[in-house]
Amino acid sequence: MHYKKLILVIGLLSLAALACAGISLPSAGDLVGDVVGTALATAGLDVGDGTTIPLETLMAQFGEQASGAVVYTDDFSSSNSGWPIDSFPEGATSYYNGQYRITVNETNYAVWSSSGSGNYGAISVEADAVKLGGPDENEFGLLCRFVDNSNFYAATIASDGYYFIWRRLNGGDWELVGMDNGEFSAAIYTDTQSNRIRLDCVDSSITLYANGTQLIQVFDSSLTSGDVGLYAGSFDVGGVDVVFDNFLVSQP
Repeated sequence: MHYKKLILVIGLLSLAALACAGISLPSAGDLVGDVVGTALATAGLDVGDGTTIPLETLMAQFGEQASGAVVYTDDFSSSNSGWPIDSFPEGATSYYNGQYRITVNETNYAVWSSSGSGNYGAISVEADAVKLGGPDENEFGLLCRFVDNSNFYAATIASDGYYFIWRRLNGGDWELVGMDNGEFSAAIYTDTQSNRIRLDCVDSSITLYANGTQLIQVFDSSLTSGDVGLYAGSFDVGGVDVVFDNFLVSQP
């Protein structure tokens, strides 16, 4: 059961990302090019005849959930966008078919990568994630306030519908934040279905979403700023294999 896992054996990676994919606004045709700036800055879009499209609807149509200005994106179409590429007995990180792939071979192990895109305080980060193989009892998700391998938050979901928010401080043991065990949500798509994961880190609040649904909000002020990134981990069975796409960082 997921709740038995309170400590992970941490695999140290070389997480030096030397470049980023560049700053750009998302687009979905001419309409988005014309209105995305306005839509991101307001509660809705007036399209005439007294009709206003809510911002939430616009973001769903455009495949995004961020409510502020986009500061960094990566669709992993270029393997030179700066994310770490590494392979070792316990796992690996790599670009794979226009996505970013993390594998975890060892049991009770975690592999992660930071983006190298910036040092953020209040930030929203999101990505699509799909399990390629391995057990459903896994975890994968997003990092925020990544200072180094010893200090960051990880917010994750699992292919069996559970979710977690972890904290690691000063290289110590992993701790669940604001929860005693992993918790279940029907909003998380199971098995090999794609999930859109979002993590907001604003002041002391840490909020995790899956597919547009808020799963949990916790509060912790141990870390105040840092990079963002991607993460995957195993429990009692190794072989976790996850790909990520459409990585987006925005102002919350």
